Amino acid sequence: MLLRANVDDEPKTEYVDELTLKVREYSSSLPCTVIGIGGGSTMDLAKAISLMLTNQGSSTLYQGWDLIKNPAICHMAVPTLSGTGAEVSRTAVLTGPEKKLGLNSDFTVFDQVILDPELTKGVPKEQHFYTGMDCYIHCIESLEGTFLNEFSKSYGEKSLDNSPVFFANSFPKSGTHLLTQVLDGFTRIGPAVNSGLPAIVTFEGDTGRQRLVSEIVNDIERLLPGDIAYGHLHAIPKITNLLSSEGVATFFIYRDPRDVVVSHAHYITEMAPAHIHSEFFRQELHNFDERLQASIVGIGNNEIGTGSKTTDAPPLPNIRERFEPYLEWLDCQEVLKLRFEDFIDQREETVGRVLDHAISRGFVPVVPRGKAVQTLWENIDPSSSPTFRSGKVGGWRTAFDKENKRLFKDVTDDLLIRLGYEENNGWVENND
Repeated sequence: MLLRANVDDEPKTEYVDELTLKVREYSSSLPCTVIGIGGGSTMDLAKAISLMLTNQGSSTLYQGWDLIKNPAICHMAVPTLSGTGAEVSRTAVLTGPEKKLGLNSDFTVFDQVILDPELTKGVPKEQHFYTGMDCYIHCIESLEGTFLNEFSKSYGEKSLDNSPVFFANSFPKSGTHLLTQVLDGFTRIGPAVNSGLPAIVTFEGDTGRQRLVSEIVNDIERLLPGDIAYGHLHAIPKITNLLSSEGVATFFIYRDPRDVVVSHAHYITEMAPAHIHSEFFRQELHNFDERLQASIVGIGNNEIGTGSKTTDAPPLPNIRERFEPYLEWLDCQEVLKLRFEDFIDQREETVGRVLDHAISRGFVPVVPRGKAVQTLWENIDPSSSPTFRSGKVGGWRTAFDKENKRLFKDVTDDLLIRLGYEENNGWVENND
């Protein structure tokens, strides 16, 4: 008897009962063997039918652990996909009217499996990706399983061994969200996972405390292969060496410092009430121009107000002093340097550079390059970045008057030239 199973959806208990009835009605005697040829759903159906032919009632009665009473008839599998694992598991996953749960039993395991790699050759590339990611996710889940043992742990850990740690480092207000969204897209094209960890930073935003190098090192070393993480880290030798080492794909994004101070003034005042300098910006500075100039020249100890929590706030360095500790990232050969503006002006090329850097550090995409670049780009949510959403850069031009230009130039000296935003300081006199 040949049954062509409908696998548009995951197997349902109702469908298992329907197919079991067809088999019973086909002959007065039970078949000697049930053979499942196909992917995970087909193999789960074969296991479920072989069990239900020897156990009375609906398959919904047996969803759970060791509820099967009688051994199944002989059942075999011929997988045509790699990655589902259905050919070796002791369960047949079914969706019932009330719950999705497997027929978990020692009787569920196939009696024989025929593995022929030739049968997987014609599988569409995208299907390879889906089953591969299914396999990968199960490996990660197994590391947190109740019955974890050294044997299963070794397989789970090996699933990510060849994938690098992804780290998005940035100067604050330079496109952190944009870069992390692009990196999160790697979870859709290969072995990568969002670590879910908070930003790894040199300075704590709510207290202004400078963290110890040992604290930062501990945070980085807890990252596992395939983890995606981010932060704002100064180019301290021990940190740059760690994030430039084999098995780590580090990206450093920066932005025109003139746009940074504009964004910083808005952010501290309107969006970050817990920031150590927020109260000073809101209460002691009376308009945007004062806040912009404070972001450019910094705030000294003698300027921070008294009678409030800002009394304990550390001084805010000027924009040149804030950028200086990051500049040596530009000289790190193993780190990909990215300008925020390039994601707007040279979108596809820039995302392609991100992909190529990850590959050079050990990442193996499971989709063609064009599809991978498209997927990374589509992972960006423009609503989280008003600047990116507008598709424009250089907003500082509407915020800077002549006084602010001269002030910025006096404070930063050759910073814009060093970063490649200007060839000389003639921009100060330019009316554009």
